[in-house]
Amino acid sequence: MREIIENNFSELEAKKRDKTNLFIALSNEVISSSNYQMAINTVNDVITNLETENSKLIKELEHQDIEKDLKEFKKNLSAFADSQTVTPELLHILVDKIEINTDGTANIHYRFKEPS
Repeated sequence: MREIIENNFSELEAKKRDKTNLFIALSNEVISSSNYQMAINTVNDVITNLETENSKLIKELEHQDIEKDLKEFKKNLSAFADSQTVTPELLHILVDKIEINTDGTANIHYRFKEPS
């Protein structure tokens, strides 16, 4: 999926270059205004389709990453589910870092994110 996204980005860049080349061709009177407009409309449609496809793929990839993180979290949590005490191993799995503010309050940064 990442490869498709990268290919789409490369194709988007190529289509942007095509638009520049079409403009140059129009400016040099190599193509007519009507042919330019037709070609630009086609290129714009391709760009729109690529951007839409990339947006969907990126969302799907994010969803897969969240599912993977959640499965890993559940697996790690199940290893400590029966324990009644918080062990250093459990803290390392759940907590990324703990910051203590000057007023003595703590900000806990967990290793997992809430699904959006």
